[in-house]
Amino acid sequence: MVYVKNDDQAYMDIVSSLRNIVENINHDYNNHLCSLCFNVPAADDETIKKLNEMIGEAKLLFGYTISHLRDHIYVAWK
Repeated sequence: MVYVKNDDQAYMDIVSSLRNIVENINHDYNNHLCSLCFNVPAADDETIKKLNEMIGEAKLLFGYTISHLRDHIYVAWK
């Protein structure tokens, strides 16, 4: 298992990171990566809502879930 750790990200960093990662996955047809975890101490329900809206508007992912536990935001897809 390989993972990347990037602590204490701001909301815009999450959006940029997620967009960049998903676009690269789609470009390379890599289906091994199916979840990401972001450490965001300031994350709240509004952050999750905005992230959901961004993913939907940009059509980045389909069949995804976003969850929030303490300082972490989890994004998973099939």
